[in-house]
Amino acid sequence: MKSESNPHPTVSLASDLKKIRRNTTASSHEIREFLAQMRGKSPQEMLGMLASSNLVKCTAHAGVGWLAIIVVFTMGPWLWGMVSSESPRTANPAPAAANSAPAATVESKPAEPTPVEPAPPTKAAEKLGIGETKEAPPNKNPLENASDDLLKELKN
Repeated sequence: MKSESNPHPTVSLASDLKKIRRNTTASSHEIREFLAQMRGKSPQEMLGMLASSNLVKCTAHAGVGWLAIIVVFTMGPWLWGMVSSESPRTANPAPAAANSAPAATVESKPAEPTPVEPAPPTKAAEKLGIGETKEAPPNKNPLENASDDLLKELKN
């Protein structure tokens, strides 16, 4: 099978300079045509030419769309949390004592904090071993494991 070779080198300073000259000439011709088209026109007419393109209108629509998306996805969850957390709360009235004594004669003792007992572990927590404690031997470092030598292959 015959392989085809590229007759032109992939990197050539001379060809790159020719391309730059050709593109610069083309760009300068386009600019001259644009300026010739604009010559003698009022600023309102020039702005009208730019306004007739949909670029400004589409950019404004995209900006408003993204602003709406940001507001919805920022304020939406916040408002949802506010509405769902406002559940009706009923105040439990303090039980009235059968013998209501005057407030001056009743001595109130400061309430002692009641210890909070942890909730019993669920089946999943038991299987995962959450909340368990294990005693390690005090004379052995668990991070030093002879069978876990990562550089064993490099030492040989």
